[in-house]
Amino acid sequence: WIDESANEIDENGSWVYGGKTFTVNVNVYASNNPLPKPIKPVYKDSTGANAPELAQGMIPVIYKDNHWQKVDTSDEWYDYSKQEWANAVTIDPTYREQYEGKEPGTIIDENHINTMWVWIPRYEYDTTKLGNNYAGGSQETPGEIKVRFLSNTADESGGDYKLHPAFKFGEEDLEGFWYGKFETSPKDSCSDEMDCNVDTIKPQIKPNVASWRSIQVAKAFTLSQKMIDEFKDEYGFSGTEDTHMSKNSEWGAVAYLSQSKYGKYGNTLYDGVNKEVYQNKSDTYITGSSNGTPSQDDSRQEGQYKYDDMTDLQDGKGLAGPGASTTGNITGVYDMSGGAYDFVMGVLADEEGNPMSDISGFNGKVCISSISCSDYSEGIAFPDKKYYDLYKTTSFTTACDGICYGHALSETSSWYGDYINTLSQWSVWSYRGGYYSSINVNAGVGYLGTHSGAAFDRATFRLVLVP
Repeated sequence: WIDESANEIDENGSWVYGGKTFTVNVNVYASNNPLPKPIKPVYKDSTGANAPELAQGMIPVIYKDNHWQKVDTSDEWYDYSKQEWANAVTIDPTYREQYEGKEPGTIIDENHINTMWVWIPRYEYDTTKLGNNYAGGSQETPGEIKVRFLSNTADESGGDYKLHPAFKFGEEDLEGFWYGKFETSPKDSCSDEMDCNVDTIKPQIKPNVASWRSIQVAKAFTLSQKMIDEFKDEYGFSGTEDTHMSKNSEWGAVAYLSQSKYGKYGNTLYDGVNKEVYQNKSDTYITGSSNGTPSQDDSRQEGQYKYDDMTDLQDGKGLAGPGASTTGNITGVYDMSGGAYDFVMGVLADEEGNPMSDISGFNGKVCISSISCSDYSEGIAFPDKKYYDLYKTTSFTTACDGICYGHALSETSSWYGDYINTLSQWSVWSYRGGYYSSINVNAGVGYLGTHSGAAFDRATFRLVLVP
């Protein structure tokens, strides 16, 4: 054992310790093998949230000095206690090379980005005082949904807290997932929106562009899977990730986090009804737009604020553009209230427990009334069960073998006045958020409408990435 006192050197440069003198030879050899890079610590904030897991091709970013900038993941780049959620982007292949190997602080031209993502860390939530108890608040101003982040893939702590179901992906436990920051849009414009070529046109997730509408549910799902298959080079993905169309439960995970102390509810810039995510009332479906008002306000601004418009609206109304995000700042998820309807993979089961088709493009049962049903088999087969939420009855209090925990349905029904419809045999698919002209407090993160799954000129879709 050699302790800290072993630091005495005699006049000949020898090391003296314990009355003895030592000399040391250091041998140096040349090698062509590179030295291993030092492992940097990965930054984690104080909340216990799991650190974001980046997929290949993703660049972690922060918004600073009016720009998105590359960030070192060993530095502070998010803080959920301050409602600052982690963001990452992918770069269009035309411009990707100019960012490779660049230092943190490098400004990323927004025009060079093709997808933008927000990290949703694994959590459990308190299931009490929800529904008509409005988490201790009122219908107009609901209270806080209590959330606890879970480390790694830890399960729920029990009691009144339940693991949010979005963090179970089939048999896999997720530390978190990436949610599309904006509604999906096409990289190339479509001459005929009803006949967009999903074989060649690639999806993107960007602000200030028109969302991709008039696309059948089955085609939207197929397109989402192509991002890690034949389109993977567009984003720099390895193909080992998973991209898919958002499920109802994944939408719910973002909605509940927004209504917690880690989301817009906890942002002190906003008071009362202004804690609701502001509505996108762009009649041209421009992503990231903000009316600067919650859906409880039927007024309409002459011009929409852009997502990064930092105008202070004063009087507890917070920021004009970021008020339309789930955090009340620029780091959150946009377009969850208004814009276009957002199709999600949430579907009603037939009497045999299989997902119904309606006219979505998936194979399955089609009913035009409660007594007139037939089988459709000219579409595509439903994917693995992990890709959709299946509702066994038309009532959301019994549809999931009991309450559909975490789906932003019966637990948040009518919060902020958001509209909730029920599924039926001739309207078996779910869509969320309302659309730009939804008035009389209809739109919002708790909004749920039902549809046939057919291409619809007011409906788009959301993307999720599991690294």
